[in-house]
Amino acid sequence: MFTLINKLPPNITYTISHKLLKYLPHKLIPWKSFCKYPVKLLCGVELINPVGLGAGIDKDGDLLRQLLNVGLGFVVVGSITLRPRKKIQGVNYVKYPKYYTMLNALGLPSRGLHYVYSKLNEVLSKYDGLTKVFVSVAGFSCEEFVKLVYYISKISKVSIIELNVSCPQYIDKINIDYITDVLKHISSITTKPILLKLSPKLSRSVLRELFRKTSKYVDGYVISNTFPITFKYVKTGIAGLSGYLLFKTNLGLIREVIRLGIHETHDIIYSGGVVSANQIIQLLKLGFRAVELVTLFTFEYFYGIYRILHSLCNVAYYCENKSK
Repeated sequence: MFTLINKLPPNITYTISHKLLKYLPHKLIPWKSFCKYPVKLLCGVELINPVGLGAGIDKDGDLLRQLLNVGLGFVVVGSITLRPRKKIQGVNYVKYPKYYTMLNALGLPSRGLHYVYSKLNEVLSKYDGLTKVFVSVAGFSCEEFVKLVYYISKISKVSIIELNVSCPQYIDKINIDYITDVLKHISSITTKPILLKLSPKLSRSVLRELFRKTSKYVDGYVISNTFPITFKYVKTGIAGLSGYLLFKTNLGLIREVIRLGIHETHDIIYSGGVVSANQIIQLLKLGFRAVELVTLFTFEYFYGIYRILHSLCNVAYYCENKSK
């Protein structure tokens, strides 16, 4: 079934799948049990398991009601922007199913803060489940970031806020001083944990400097966003590489993060090309606190979540019985 779906033009696949998910009654989701895999607190937030759905799948909260019922540790809504934004005109996706890899060039489409704020309040006012909700925000100025964080902080059942400062379509070079200034302003208006989402294109020296300047203003980091590459089919000329090839690309960044000891003082979520439970287990052993699925969901949808969580449950059950 997934082979047939993934042979459709990517833009059509995206539209159809999101429509189906949006109107799918959660009672039709074929499993209900949560995978209880041992996990430490993430930025002070208790998770039932360390697997979440990363930003980019549910951009506006339209799928949240369904996604909260599939056994994940957390779901990230967004990235949301202050004002409504349309996606970039042109070819927005190119899929490579054989490699669990894709290019995307959406350009941060969002229905805007007002819509998402209302949608989150609508869904979460009636929610008391185990899956936690995080929100990713993307601003184009310090003022925009402050407004986004201020209003999202008012929603009590949003556990963590992620700052997306690394969208490949709009950020071609990291500005550490600008990011630090944004974090200083945000730290004074919210008590919610803050995660900083980083680009995969960080040299050792830049990563070290970024960590030195931002570490006292954030609770953790998300590594990483998509990898920017040249893509001639959209106006910006840039697309983001995601999926398993991104994971292979990120191996050097993963080693550098561990070498610098960032995981010893801050919680880190890994995001980028995770398609198996074995990858998750290895990342957790390295010191990452949680792992996000994104591209896997675009290829396998709910089955991908089920497959990963089922494998993790088996590992957890084996470890528990082995220790007895």
